Amino acid sequence: MKSPQFNSVEEYIASVDPTKAKTLRSVIDLILAEFPELESKISWNVPTIHRKGKYVAGICATSII
Repeated sequence: MKSPQFNSVEEYIASVDPTKAKTLRSVIDLILAEFPELESKISWNVPTIHRKGKYVAGICATSII
């Protein structure tokens, strides 16, 4: 089964269960509030944080089966 391709952070967040979505949104919002020079976008098909076009961190949700 092929993984879906996400076009935005919001699309990614909408694809996970509500508890994980709330946590992801909180983490991303906290990082961007504390460091306004950073931006979030999709890279490698997960939400990532960038500074001046350079990758800083990736944030994703996963399920352990």
